[in-house]
Amino acid sequence: MGYCLQSGCNEYIWGNERPDFMPDTRNIGSYPPIIPLAVLFLFMIFASFIGQSLLFFLTDMAGFDIESLLTGQISDLPFGKRNLLRTFVLINHLFTFFVPAVLVGWMLMKRDCWRFLCLNRGIPLAAVGGAMFWMLLAFPLVQYVYWLNQQVPLPAWALDIEKSTSKLVEMLLVMDSPIEMWFSLLVMAFIPALGEELFFRGIIQQTSEHFFKKPVMAVWLTAVIFSLFHFQFQGFVPRFLLGAMLGFLFYWSRNLWLSIAAHFFNNGIQVIGAYYWKDQLFASPESSQEQSVSWWLALLSLGFVLIGGSKLKTYFHNLRTESQAHD
Repeated sequence: MGYCLQSGCNEYIWGNERPDFMPDTRNIGSYPPIIPLAVLFLFMIFASFIGQSLLFFLTDMAGFDIESLLTGQISDLPFGKRNLLRTFVLINHLFTFFVPAVLVGWMLMKRDCWRFLCLNRGIPLAAVGGAMFWMLLAFPLVQYVYWLNQQVPLPAWALDIEKSTSKLVEMLLVMDSPIEMWFSLLVMAFIPALGEELFFRGIIQQTSEHFFKKPVMAVWLTAVIFSLFHFQFQGFVPRFLLGAMLGFLFYWSRNLWLSIAAHFFNNGIQVIGAYYWKDQLFASPESSQEQSVSWWLALLSLGFVLIGGSKLKTYFHNLRTESQAHD
């Protein structure tokens, strides 16, 4: 059963409560601004240490050497080791983002943790479709900005990190069966969407907005932190733009499920594309540096993104007005 607004019935997924556009932040005010964020990063370090210890134990039990694996050829990686690597990445991501965010949410709000994290409300199907279409409209712009970002010279240490991270991603995208594709969707799309949105939008963006009283600044600030955390410097700017889009979706809707859904769509469509067009994924380094999107198409994409964002903002404003009128 969906919640019916006065203007008509609007079907919901992930819950059936009527929309509530303001998160419960009454307990945040009892803490100085630095405290929730400091505790979040402390929890992240502590949880990451537990996750890394667990990974070392599992790799030792399985006789699995990740470092030697990263120096080998991607094509030589067997099916079992590919899935074992995906399992390690899944565990690492859960302990780095999901666990710390939930712990901080519980610390701040106790029983109202899910309300504070904006996970207690359903999403209008129209909003889900609109958010996914908005992310799709940004693809040409993101691709063009990614190419521009690659033209920026980087120091040797940054290139080494970039190379190592890129190789790990390529290994995770080696998929020879539908089972591997679904596992990759879990590891590279769903778990990152859930954990990162809780961590960045659910905690960092909300905390920043509450204390600085500037929601738009909180969106951009969180997007910068979001992109920095990925340690992929050649993709910093496009990831920053995507982070900002996710941040605005959350700011407009006050529903974290929406930004999770959009994040999952953005990552998932790339995993599916890698499965069906794997030959293009493993192209030569020279071809990956080529400009794949024309400037005029990127400019057109930017225009559609701005228009689409305005439409989504108006949509949520109207939904909020209807909800308040109903009350």
